[in-house]
Amino acid sequence: MQIENLINKSTDTKNTDTKTINDMTAGMRVSDYIKTDSSDNMSKKAAVVGSSNSVDMSDTIYARPQAKNEAGNNDGKDMAENLLNDMNQTSENRRNDMIVTASTTTSDDYKAAKDDGYDVIVTETDKIKAVLAKAGVDISIYGDDLSREQLTDITGSQIEAAMLVNQMKAYDIPATDDNIKAGTDAIDRAKSITNISNETKAYLVRNNMNPTVSNVYKATYSSSQVQNYKQKVGITDNVKQLYDDNQYGDKGAGSQGKISDELFEELKPQLKQILEEAHIDSSDENLNQCRWLIDEDIAVTPDNVLLANQVDSINAAGENVSSDFYARAVTEALAMGKKATDATMSQDGLTFDMAKKACDVLGEATAEDIVTLESDNIPVTIENLSKLIAARGRDSAASQASENKALDNQITDSREARLVTAQRKLEEARLSMTAEANLSLIKKGVSIDTEPIERVVELLKQQENKYYGALFGESSVEASDDRVRMYNNVCDIFNQMKQQPAYVLTLESADDTVYELYTAGKAMKQSLEAAASGYETLMTSPRADMGDSISKAFQNVDDILKELKIDTSESNRRAVRILAYNSTDITEDNIKQIKSVDEQVQRAFSDMTPAVTLEMIKRGISPLDMSMSDISDTARQIKSENNDERDEKFSEFLWKLEKKNEISEEERDSYIGIYRLISQVEQSDGAVIGSLVNQGADITMKNLLTAVRTRGKSTMDYKVDDTFAGVDSVSRGIKIDSQIESAYHTNCLRDVLDTLSPEKMEFVQDDSWLEMTPEQLRQAVYEADEDNALSEQYATEQLRQFNQAVSVPESVYAFLEKYDVKTTAVNLMAASRLMKNPSEAVRNLWERGNSATAKALFDETLRRFSESVKNPKELAQAQETLADTAEHVMDSMIIEDRRTGSLDIRQMKLLCSQLKIASSMSRQENYIVPIETADGVTGMKLSIVRGEDKKGLVDIFLEDKKCGRVAAYFEAKENSVSAMIVTDDEQTKKLFEDNITTFESGISDGEQSVHIDVALEHDISAKESKMSDMKSNTESDNETKKQLDGSERVQTTRLYHIAEQFIVNVQRVIAQDSL
Repeated sequence: MQIENLINKSTDTKNTDTKTINDMTAGMRVSDYIKTDSSDNMSKKAAVVGSSNSVDMSDTIYARPQAKNEAGNNDGKDMAENLLNDMNQTSENRRNDMIVTASTTTSDDYKAAKDDGYDVIVTETDKIKAVLAKAGVDISIYGDDLSREQLTDITGSQIEAAMLVNQMKAYDIPATDDNIKAGTDAIDRAKSITNISNETKAYLVRNNMNPTVSNVYKATYSSSQVQNYKQKVGITDNVKQLYDDNQYGDKGAGSQGKISDELFEELKPQLKQILEEAHIDSSDENLNQCRWLIDEDIAVTPDNVLLANQVDSINAAGENVSSDFYARAVTEALAMGKKATDATMSQDGLTFDMAKKACDVLGEATAEDIVTLESDNIPVTIENLSKLIAARGRDSAASQASENKALDNQITDSREARLVTAQRKLEEARLSMTAEANLSLIKKGVSIDTEPIERVVELLKQQENKYYGALFGESSVEASDDRVRMYNNVCDIFNQMKQQPAYVLTLESADDTVYELYTAGKAMKQSLEAAASGYETLMTSPRADMGDSISKAFQNVDDILKELKIDTSESNRRAVRILAYNSTDITEDNIKQIKSVDEQVQRAFSDMTPAVTLEMIKRGISPLDMSMSDISDTARQIKSENNDERDEKFSEFLWKLEKKNEISEEERDSYIGIYRLISQVEQSDGAVIGSLVNQGADITMKNLLTAVRTRGKSTMDYKVDDTFAGVDSVSRGIKIDSQIESAYHTNCLRDVLDTLSPEKMEFVQDDSWLEMTPEQLRQAVYEADEDNALSEQYATEQLRQFNQAVSVPESVYAFLEKYDVKTTAVNLMAASRLMKNPSEAVRNLWERGNSATAKALFDETLRRFSESVKNPKELAQAQETLADTAEHVMDSMIIEDRRTGSLDIRQMKLLCSQLKIASSMSRQENYIVPIETADGVTGMKLSIVRGEDKKGLVDIFLEDKKCGRVAAYFEAKENSVSAMIVTDDEQTKKLFEDNITTFESGISDGEQSVHIDVALEHDISAKESKMSDMKSNTESDNETKKQLDGSERVQTTRLYHIAEQFIVNVQRVIAQDSL
């Protein structure tokens, strides 16, 4: 008798496991049996952003298990391929993923990413996603943490509130209003399910639903509805009908339609085979579970057996499940980017525990375990290793016998070779399968328990390739890529150097390469540690404690400095210690020189963020072959190419300053003035300090302030470099000591700028700071207390903006992709505003440029555009000029305008991004043209679309405060031009009607007819026109990049002539005083 006769008649269309046992067992793998998500969640929908910028992810799936075809395969796709597919995802998927990234990132992660050189506002979202994912981000930012009283009000229980808070802290999730409410509701719902009925269990298993809170709740309701319906219409179970048809005779059904004991005994061998082939114990418990499946007319598969066991374990726990477990479960669900009700009710189902368990199993496993499994043709999985380890522990005698047998077998070369190979596999798995890495795969639907460990390691490698692909800006990067190896090697070496002894520095170290310094430091560290000698590390930290042993070894440092009449600053003390260790003469010049060398190292440590390291390697630069000073110079060059970091620093400074309500307006101006002073000295790259050195003046903040103010009036800048010899007509040779002094003070000011914030500037309340040297100013800033709460608030505000930015509609992502613009948070916000109102950016720019320099730039920009609306090349160049003008205006605001606030900087940055995007749009003949109106200057959106033959379209939109919105659509055919001008203002409509002849005659060349209609429409938007019979420029560009032939040149000239004439005449018409 064949068991498939009993199980192949399931009538539930939702159950995919209705194949025969022979079909199901053919080619089965354990990985095919494990489900990681409920089957009713396989369609992915867009996330929804609430009014408070919180994200409703209730219908959005982020853990995407692989859909399988009838053969049990992943539609021919390798899991690695699916992992890498995220690199080429649709704009909707990218938006959903970025919403999850934003919603699971806290201020700590923001700060960590920022320290690595990645800012959430200006860095590409794919890089942000990769960097945060690498760090294992699982955090929510729905709001500020709640007080204990508020938590108690929400939960109704101080004990429950405490548990939720503790678990959310453990999972690094803020205890916010949204999170607490969601968690409390889910826990209450879980507690209300006191028992899972047989019908509910059957519903869950039949529909492949994991026992989460929401699934069990749904199954409980649905199963009762189905049962009531069956009773109402008199439907009998299929299984019972099978027993009633007499084909099994007396061996068939027992009482109430269940199979008899005799039939069950006959089926046991086949059931055991199914279980054992799936490496599931053929215990009585599992065999009885198979019997239950048959009784319920559910397919007997390993999947269903395991799922049924999981449901039974929930029932067995009953009311003994602790509230603390439920708090963990719902918190984990939130941390995974899911709903709180997606929390598992099974105490064996916590994902974080599964990730950690895999690490623990690998830690206990031996090479012999791997060889044992392979010898028995059992897959080497975490689950099977765990069973083997458990069996060893249960039977120590058997274990010892097994070990003795293994020792006997090791005399053969083949066995020894297998053990070596197994050990390599084990070590590789331990190295790759960290808890964080395991968790990342579990989230993607990979069953790390049942997948062979070699396969898991390969998937992790593929995922790492995806990470580096995002960082390097490529669709994929091979793990063997030299650049990836170099990147990791450079980062590793710099991290090791920071912990090496400071005494490796000598007076000659300035010329050493990074690798030479690293090699010497590594050898010295090993020597000192072997001798159990203490040492201070190469990387300094403000107010760091050296330790008693080091302090005692250098007790007379202050006496030496006083004798030399040198300030007893910490940097001078450190210099003396380094010189003394190396038995170098302690002189004033040597102290200055070793301080300069030390400072170059500190600057290199600060400058070599992962982002800068990555950029150097992408440019083919080898950091390890450079000196520390060259490292810093190159890093500054890379950073100077993008002002975003500088602008963001100043914006943060202003934001914190605005929060210090207790300071006066005068103090505010002083703080800003000092910040700008230091910034300008630093940006002069040593020129300002060089001028003081040349004059023999003291390097004080007061003298630097004077030098900055007079520098603009001077016809010459003095920059200390290798050829510096003063300004006398007769060269006096290279002043090495001047170079050293200037470089040191410049780097001190860079250190100040890196850490300066308003709360650290109380030292400016009296004028004594003016007499400070840059070194003394740095020490004052280092010793000042930082307002951590204020920094936390700023990070939260930045993340709020990031959350808001990535939540823009999917069309905005598609818009940036269309014009090949980087998907950053600021670009998403800028594009969203540009799509809604293309006129706004130009109008705001002209309103903000009040300086004489800005007005001159504006006049030149208008002239440039008026002369360029003749062909695409010149107009695109004018568009770039407009973007550059905006950058100059923002620079002026930062450097000169004391009224500038953090909001001004943010809005100006947004404006600059809008015009940069417009510059990218111009490559596809979409422009934002500034035009003069009666109310000032506004932006006009202009699109040129060339179709086949001699057809073409000119699409125009503008918005002005007085004339309202105007849209114009010009369609050029072979011998005619037809157009429609639409406006939402009655008076503007009349003006166009009165001047329509002027528009028509201007466009006509005498050989073609021109007809323009004017209409009033109150609902006008800036959306793009659609013409089904015309190709877009993008399609045309993709088809050919050949030079325009004669007819196309004629068409281009004609379309741009239409645009030019409209611009000329519309400016004249809407500038009339009657408006």
